[in-house]
Amino acid sequence: PYPGKPDNGQVNSSLSSYDTGTRISWSCDIGYTLEGNTSATCQTNGNWSAKPPLCKSKNDFFSNLGLSIGWD
Repeated sequence: PYPGKPDNGQVNSSLSSYDTGTRISWSCDIGYTLEGNTSATCQTNGNWSAKPPLCKSKNDFFSNLGLSIGWD
């Protein structure tokens, strides 16, 4: 199955199908930092060894601090 593409990022693979043992990597677009796994391997059960990472904006002050603001 397709390993999933992070928002504001991409899967670094030119393959159209993924067999057991296939290893892929993820990266983020310019201006975003990767949080999470940078790669994954297709397992024998058809699942990936890791979920796609998050690509967070380098300019998002609150995200960089790990804060979230809720408005009531």
